[in-house]
Amino acid sequence: EAGMAKPEARIFFEACRRAGEQPAACWHVGDRINADPLGATAAGLRGVWLNRGAAAAPDSRFPTIRSLAELPALVREGAVT
Repeated sequence: EAGMAKPEARIFFEACRRAGEQPAACWHVGDRINADPLGATAAGLRGVWLNRGAAAAPDSRFPTIRSLAELPALVREGAVT
């Protein structure tokens, strides 16, 4: 629909524009490490990796959660690495 795809920065900028927010004020949570938290972080958003796989280690470049139930606490803390 937007004519671009993750991890291209323009898709994140377009999402922020549609939300009426600056990238630094936005969070993006996703389970594909390259397309989601890496792409979002590169575009200036707060990228969060939804890593449901117990075998994969957290990535120190951004917060990692195992379940969406962990997200509200992360947002309340404002955690960004």
